[in-house]
Amino acid sequence: PNLILNQFKGKYGSSRAFFYDGLLKTEWQFSPSGRLSVLGYRSFDEFRFDNETSFEWQSDMLTMNISSALAKNISFRLNGNISNYRSVINGLVPGYESRLASTILHKQAKAQVDAVTGNHKWSVGLDFIHTGISPGKREPSGTASNINFEEIEHEQGMEYAAFISDEINITEKISLQAGVRYALYRYMGPKKV
Repeated sequence: PNLILNQFKGKYGSSRAFFYDGLLKTEWQFSPSGRLSVLGYRSFDEFRFDNETSFEWQSDMLTMNISSALAKNISFRLNGNISNYRSVINGLVPGYESRLASTILHKQAKAQVDAVTGNHKWSVGLDFIHTGISPGKREPSGTASNINFEEIEHEQGMEYAAFISDEINITEKISLQAGVRYALYRYMGPKKV
């Protein structure tokens, strides 16, 4: 992208962009019907359009899946994942150098049992989600910066859910799926609302 950005005139001629993505996955067959997979992912983007501001975005994710047959027509799946998203705005003006960062941290665990009986496929399970949010933290990034430190209170919440569904194969090409999911959300602060 820098080849294109270098074509801009004036202060925009110093614009820069950089990005990358990485993915790593491994699987292990620990029994004839059991499998474990682990996946890690990272993406990073950095962009500066002028000499006054630059932007950064980063996403990290780690996920683990376990699946196993418990009986001939019954299987079990367990999924756990954690992801973190970070956004940063860098102020580059001399005397006002600053860094404004925010993050979203997401953790999830889900257990599910599937059973096949005749033309029905039943699924029942539990789901737990924890989300933590840091809405914004601004801090000076230079020794002579006139920017004052300021931080918005962090927030977090927990979601608990239970679900059941049935997929009915009416014909070879037509199926019907119905289910119920009950979710409970609990705000955990520390910010007072």
